[in-house]
Amino acid sequence: MIVPVYNVEKYIGECLDSLLSQTYPDIEVVAVVDASPDKSLEIIRGKQKDFTGGKSLVIKDLKENLGSGAVRDIGIAMATGKYIFILDSDDYIHPLTIGKCVEAMQEADADLVEVGFRMTKQRPGDMPFEDLAEPRKVTVEDKAEIEKRTEHVSWGKLYKKEMIERLGLKMRYRCFEDTLFTRLYALNSRRAVFIESPFYFYYQNPASLTSTMSASKILLSMERAKEVEEAYKEFGLEERAGEYRRASGLSLRKFLLKAGGEKIEIPDRSKVWEESCRIVDRYNQNKLLFKIETYRKLGLKFTAKRLLAKLRLR
Repeated sequence: MIVPVYNVEKYIGECLDSLLSQTYPDIEVVAVVDASPDKSLEIIRGKQKDFTGGKSLVIKDLKENLGSGAVRDIGIAMATGKYIFILDSDDYIHPLTIGKCVEAMQEADADLVEVGFRMTKQRPGDMPFEDLAEPRKVTVEDKAEIEKRTEHVSWGKLYKKEMIERLGLKMRYRCFEDTLFTRLYALNSRRAVFIESPFYFYYQNPASLTSTMSASKILLSMERAKEVEEAYKEFGLEERAGEYRRASGLSLRKFLLKAGGEKIEIPDRSKVWEESCRIVDRYNQNKLLFKIETYRKLGLKFTAKRLLAKLRLR
């Protein structure tokens, strides 16, 4: 279990409690604290004594903030177990999660197991867990279908550590770190099991990295998108590459809507698609017209109310 930790003192205790409550008896938790300025490290150290028997908690306290990708890579390298599961530190999981993932992995001789997730604003104490002793699951062997079904986020999956190392997969980036990682892992998987029942609870934390947007994050999103398209083409998935490229253009527009009027500079235009550059240029030139165009492309009405709200970004 890899738990990246940064500024989550309100949630990390409950996250770790959900690991202590796992029915699977043999769990190593690697908590990598990314130079967190709050009391997260103190809380984790206080929980360490509760991990006994087959459950252990290893803590890595980083003195320099490295970002989410590098933190996950460090955790994976430190893990001594056969399997890797990533749990974000403001999220939590059903008590049967790890047991059902390992069971599915072994029964199907799979390379990947992914569990269903539920977006929630409830904390574990307010969440009545349903009986998932017999979860809904689907086994897939076609690589293209495995990739298409996979949620392209690093959390909520059981990986084989040996396979991550053999493929040389790294996340390393500060954001959008799992965009390429999960696709390459899925495309290299012989067989995958998708457990459709909701075992993973994604807490909608307004302070999380994915809830905010900046010029640097938008630039990273464009660079990662081009890498993903190249990966699809390497596996002969030209149609999938085209679908992804079109979807990425809409995602870029959504990200720019959240950018708060900040000008976006592209230092090296060769690292991103030409159409992405054009979208950003349009945004930089006239933000109001860009917003009107984007709302139309997204199938949304640009009402007078929205117009008044956006005038400040001119």
